[in-house]
Amino acid sequence: MKFRLLKKRIATGVSFEEQTVDSMARAILAFESCEQMFLPDRIQSHARRFDTSVFLGRIREYINSVLPKPCHSYRNSDAEDGNLLKIGARCENSMSSTEFDISLLICTRNRAGQLAQTLERVSAIKSQLKWELVVVDNGSTDKTSAVLGEFAATFDQPVQMINQQGRGVAVAKNAGWRATRSGIVACIDDDCYPEEDHLDAVFECFSKDPKLGFVGGRILLYDPMDLRLTIQESLEPLFFPPGSFIRAGVIIGANVAYRRAAVSAVGGFDPWFGAGALFSGDEVDLIARISAAGWNGAYDPKPVVYHHHGRRTADECRLWLRYERGAGAYYAKCMLNRRMRSVYFKNWLLSRPHHSWKFKAWEIVSGLDYIARACLAGRSLTG
Repeated sequence: MKFRLLKKRIATGVSFEEQTVDSMARAILAFESCEQMFLPDRIQSHARRFDTSVFLGRIREYINSVLPKPCHSYRNSDAEDGNLLKIGARCENSMSSTEFDISLLICTRNRAGQLAQTLERVSAIKSQLKWELVVVDNGSTDKTSAVLGEFAATFDQPVQMINQQGRGVAVAKNAGWRATRSGIVACIDDDCYPEEDHLDAVFECFSKDPKLGFVGGRILLYDPMDLRLTIQESLEPLFFPPGSFIRAGVIIGANVAYRRAAVSAVGGFDPWFGAGALFSGDEVDLIARISAAGWNGAYDPKPVVYHHHGRRTADECRLWLRYERGAGAYYAKCMLNRRMRSVYFKNWLLSRPHHSWKFKAWEIVSGLDYIARACLAGRSLTG
């Protein structure tokens, strides 16, 4: 009875599909039943400050609102009009007019020692390409600035050093890609060591497909004593046509590259996602929007980095819950977007049987947490 009443309440005055109304009602009921089990006390108390009817009204308002400005929207008109070749033409023109063939972007914060080791490995990269290094310091208070200055003084490639204040790695990445002077931006973490041919391997991926908007690469564990987390060891290439469902975790931000024009077309990284922000998963959120905008995507095992994350004694379950929290917010954001809703809702349901009940419940709670925060902040749920 409670489910039917809630379902009717959601659907009142809203042009949702029947399936979507059904799923939202079930999700809200799941939220109520799981809140005590999973949500931190501070979020529980925050959630009780608003009436459910007001909350659902805000959801109706934002889901049915007009799409946001083009710089934040899923620009999928090229795919819908069958003009994907125009994307390729724009890519070739933008690449030919840039100053460098490729840019390597690293964002860091208060990890001077680890960054020094990464920069040492970057200096061993061998390539005939014309490339630059862009390092964004996201408000470090340690010796990061000195490490960067010392490295730049002796490095034989152009180096841009950017100091970007603001919470979260997405803010730093947005400053970084906008400062690049090439058509391709390769991103690695500040605790990842690239292979000597890393840039050549990334460039080859984009050269083979002028409509390729993003590519993820292999991430191997550097120290076998570290926990087997945030790695991607698959040797099987994957191709993602425009409008694909991008599963969280299939491409990891420690080794991913983008066509600059594709990132610019969708407005860059969402500052609500990524390390230091509300939710993890800045890279999967971005590549999903790039795919929805009509670009191809891929996972290719040839670009390789070694992840030296150093996690050995951390609570693995707690860390996975943090990643699942980001995944839940990411899926909720995609399912609320008109152009992505059907693809993501269907594929999310199909993938759930392979998850434990705990992770499934936590994803739902996290997705509803994202919706609640977005509504309270006045954020468009379609952007």
